[in-house]
Amino acid sequence: MLYDPVKFKMPEVMPQTVSGVLERAADYMERHGHCTSTFEDAEGRVCLVGAISRVAAGNISLTDGAIGALWDAMGGGIAQFNETHTKEQNIAKLREAARSLMTD
Repeated sequence: MLYDPVKFKMPEVMPQTVSGVLERAADYMERHGHCTSTFEDAEGRVCLVGAISRVAAGNISLTDGAIGALWDAMGGGIAQFNETHTKEQNIAKLREAARSLMTD
């Protein structure tokens, strides 16, 4: 099945905080799937950064903040983690990064 951009349309209400982006990115990956070696594949599956980018919907400040928070939570190596861990582990890492911001 080919990728249908209408099927993967984001909801109208976008997150307004970095922690919100990370939580929604986890939800997005949970719904649409996890991929490696690309931000988003033809079936709509996403990598860690792809999920963040989709959810932040062009908001550079939120995108950069979420990637930075994920980097901090992981101690670096976002791409390597994405490539070597399961969908569930990637989702858990996004949620962990979101929680770390809520406790600061």
